[in-house]
Amino acid sequence: MKKLLFALFSIIFISCQNNTSKNGDLNHLLPEKSAVILYSPNLPGFFRQLSGQDFLSKNSENLKFSFTKKLAILKELDSIDEAYISFTDVSDSGFNFTLISNKTPVFAETDSLQSRLKTDSAIEEKRISTITFENQKYFAAKTNNAFLAGNSKENIQNILDREALLKDNTFQKSLTASDKKRTNLFINHSFSSEILTGIFPGFDLSQKPKLATWSVIDLEITKEEMGFNGIALTSYNEPSLLSIFRDTGAGLSETAKLSPNSAKGFYAISFRNFAKFEENLKSYNNDTTKTQLPKFLSSAIEIGVIYSKDQSLVVNSNNVEIAKEELSIYVESEEEFRGIKLYKLGQKELLSNKLKPLVTFPSTAYYMAIDHFLVFGSSKEGLEEIISARQTNSTLAQQEKYEAAINNLASQGSLLFVANTSEFKPVLGKMVPKNEQDKIKNIDFKDFGIAAIQFVEEGEFSHIHGSLRKTESSSKNTDISQELSIKLKNPITGTPQFFKNHRTNQLDIAVQDQQNLLYLISNKGNVFWKKQLQSQIQGKIHEVDLFRNGKFQLAFNTLNKVQVIDRVGNRVKPFPLEFNDPITQPLSIFDYDNNRKYRFLVTQNRDTYMFDGKGRSVNGFDFNRTDSEIIRSPKHIRLGRKDYIVVPESSGKLNILSRQGNTRVSVNEKIDFSDNEWYEYEGDFISTTEKGELVTVNESGNVTRKDLDLSENHSIDATIKSLVSLSENILTIKGKEAELDFGLYTKPQIFYVQDKIYVSVTDLQTEKVYIFDSNARLLPNFPVYGTSEIDLDNADTDRNIEFVVKGAEDEIILYQF
Repeated sequence: MKKLLFALFSIIFISCQNNTSKNGDLNHLLPEKSAVILYSPNLPGFFRQLSGQDFLSKNSENLKFSFTKKLAILKELDSIDEAYISFTDVSDSGFNFTLISNKTPVFAETDSLQSRLKTDSAIEEKRISTITFENQKYFAAKTNNAFLAGNSKENIQNILDREALLKDNTFQKSLTASDKKRTNLFINHSFSSEILTGIFPGFDLSQKPKLATWSVIDLEITKEEMGFNGIALTSYNEPSLLSIFRDTGAGLSETAKLSPNSAKGFYAISFRNFAKFEENLKSYNNDTTKTQLPKFLSSAIEIGVIYSKDQSLVVNSNNVEIAKEELSIYVESEEEFRGIKLYKLGQKELLSNKLKPLVTFPSTAYYMAIDHFLVFGSSKEGLEEIISARQTNSTLAQQEKYEAAINNLASQGSLLFVANTSEFKPVLGKMVPKNEQDKIKNIDFKDFGIAAIQFVEEGEFSHIHGSLRKTESSSKNTDISQELSIKLKNPITGTPQFFKNHRTNQLDIAVQDQQNLLYLISNKGNVFWKKQLQSQIQGKIHEVDLFRNGKFQLAFNTLNKVQVIDRVGNRVKPFPLEFNDPITQPLSIFDYDNNRKYRFLVTQNRDTYMFDGKGRSVNGFDFNRTDSEIIRSPKHIRLGRKDYIVVPESSGKLNILSRQGNTRVSVNEKIDFSDNEWYEYEGDFISTTEKGELVTVNESGNVTRKDLDLSENHSIDATIKSLVSLSENILTIKGKEAELDFGLYTKPQIFYVQDKIYVSVTDLQTEKVYIFDSNARLLPNFPVYGTSEIDLDNADTDRNIEFVVKGAEDEIILYQF
């Protein structure tokens, strides 16, 4: 049966190589055991439609399989109009097909064709002729002005003898419901129950349940879409999967809100009347007991199965708190992941076989509650993946490709199948011989990201909607993915940072934990080394190239030491430099001329000490002691061709020095410094006062103040052309404002990557990372989960941007967008 799907595709590609009687007369000739029937009022025209379809045309070679060679003759039948193609005896080993047309085709008489096509005689009334075409044997005949052709002589003979023909009343109903002006596909679920259930293994196939009795769908093919709409017929006298939804009411499916974008897909069953759903399910299973489904399901309005790294079962509840109480009797223990509690259940088979045949679920070892959803899984990892996708806005529901697919569906339904095409190739690969599975791997689903099928119950029939739609790439759409999550043994301190790997020309991650262990980790999650330090790193880790050979080292200070460590974890002599008194500000490193002749400036309260890259004191730096405590790390700023070192004191004095430590700019005014650094901005030195004024000092020492209406707890960041401020919940980027929710935010950070400016803040209360562009517009799919400031850059070899952030207290997360 699985091969039938690809046989239908083969009709497309065979026909795309090239170009009456009443409808009722032809359908009376269909074989009794027809599993799938294709009808078209203009078969060559339908083939031409298919040949112009983007997805099919670019994958034509990859969708031609050896077992479809038996359909090869169809490409020579371009002179017929109305036709049926019936598939019978369908199995994994093959199928038979019969074509019934309103006219006899005209076979070309060219030499090239005659070398491939041979008939034993002219096709005559009620006499079976044999046709050989491309080493395939076919049989053909005429009867009552209808042309018959196929690969089963028995089927042709039965039609001529009017034996074993299709006389199914439900088929006649589906025929009546069909649009005779459109190409239709009729599906006999008595012979084809595995078409959907074979793709979605959550269905219990042990009893080979039927989806419905017959289905008919109108095929709607355009250049950018393959869609269909139709109905599935059910009978009160014959149980089918769709009959379980009878009178339950269609509902809204929200499983996509939890399905990771990397999942293979999901299916969801929806209803508004759970009691009726339970009654129908028991009736379908001939369950005469009074045993009810688990009580916590009574508030369910949707049940979904997500196919990701692990299968997860989702219960969409309209009273999740009561459902949690009813589940509490099964809970053995609990733990937490990113603020969400994960409960270990003592009854792993809590839902096993309870919802068959619609849902079979291997194990309910764990469960969690997110919003109004209960999610069950056999492992913590599967639930953690869903949490990560939810918190990073990387679920299917937030993808443009999903929105495009469901636009053609009804807003509410009973049964929904969604396949993430890029992740679904392994499933499709099982439908073809092993020697042809490489063709499946080469199918290009680019721009056709989601395939969706929906059933909406309406009594004795269900509406069917389906779509594989092209999604145009959009510059406004930014998919975010979590590339990496690393757990350390101890809680993390500070902010994870990128560090240049000169061997791979990529970026690694440096981070320290509360036990003073410094880690260097690759962007793939491999721990290169960890090194025990005697205390916490102050400020940021600097990237230096002491030997000026393109090999980088990590430089920083702890409480009493200046450390330089190479990328394999060894200390670089003569470092560390040790000090008796505590270092009170983060290490300053200056590279005045960008020639890697570094200067290390150490601050101890009012004293400063400068060293070169070999750990030697720098002679000629005369700025040794201030009148009051230094409150910020001395900072190097270059204006034009002049170098300045800016040193603010607690007294309000601002020292602007030369390389030698002499006063280069005299600033006579006292400044009530805020907690912000000093920056170069538009040719001046800038910072802010405690009152929220922008204070500017020019190279002549003149001080000006500008009221920016900033709150006392404001923060800023700046580059030579960009100024960013955060005041309460207002983020201002180059004069443009973005209003945030009230929260506890980190200071804004400016990153300049690939000629674009990005601005980041993190709300530490809600644990959300926000990234904006230079126009103060929040990037699509943000905010995402994070609990610290970030570091942002292109960390690998592609063009995508990565950023690293702290997640849970012991977790590092690497995102890509």
